[in-house]
Parts: sequence; structure tokens; C-alpha cells
Amino acid sequence: MDSMYDVLLQLPIFQGVSRNKISELIEKMKFHFLKYPDGEKIVTSGEECNHLKFLISGEIRSELITQNEKMRITELIQAPNVIAPDHLFGRDTYFPANLYAVGTVGIMQIEKSSVIQMLQEEPIFLINLLNILSRRSQKLSLIHISEPTRQEAIS
Repeated sequence: MDSMYDVLLQLPIFQGVSRNKISELIEKMKFHFLKYPDGEKIVTSGEECNHLKFLISGEIRSELITQNEKMRITELIQAPNVIAPDHLFGRDTYFPANLYAVGTVGIMQIEKSSVIQMLQEEPIFLINLLNILSRRSQKLSLIHISEPTRQEAIS
């Protein structure tokens, strides 16, 4: 089994962070580890995003239903991944989709206040989070530019 350090290093926000810094974080911050069985709902659309959630094992199905309920967009998200980081801050801090476990799923979550503390204490976290958000934004822009009439599931 992987050590806590190895699990965290698989996640994009922790890449480039030293073992000492990660050990320090583990000692002073609360990391919540959750397991979900196959088919269980992990997040409900509209639920407030007050934790940064990481998919550390397994796969989840994201299901976005449009406001008029005429279209359903589904996406499979595999570990390791961060879940809806673009909804932790800003104007819209609610999960946009329902998330369901596909098989057994492991989630690690960190409270928003701890995320802010991490970003203030270690610049690499801030750079990594900005890169994650930028990639998602650019991916969205490319889909709109290249395929303006086709609905796509965005990760």
C-alpha cells in the first residue's frame, strides 16, 4: 500500500512539494478520508463546495442536468484527480453536478480554511492550484472555439 506521502504526491496540487512540507501539513491540518461503495452519491448538485475534494482511488461518474432538465451530460473521472476546484472560491461555490461512485471510491477532502492556509504558507500550492484552474478554463475555451454547436462534458 502506498504511504500517505505517495498518495498525496499523485495529486496535482501536491506535486513538487517536499516530503518534509507534506509531513508538516499532515501533522497540523485535518485531512478527511472517505470511502464510498459502488453507486453511492458522493455529491449532490447544488451542494455547497466548502471542501477541496480529491479523488484518490477509483472512478466517479459526474452527471450534470441542465436547468430545463432536457439534457443530461455524464462524464467518468478517474483517480487521481481534483473535484470541482473551480467552485471552491468565487461567485458560484456550489457543485454543478451529481457525483456517484463507480466501484469503490476513495476521497480525500480538506476544509476551505485549511486550503487557504496552505496557499498562504507554501507558494507551490498556489502555483499548482492556478495551473489546475487555468487548464480547466483553457480546456473549456478550446471546446467552445473548436466545436461551438456540440455539447461536451468538461472535466
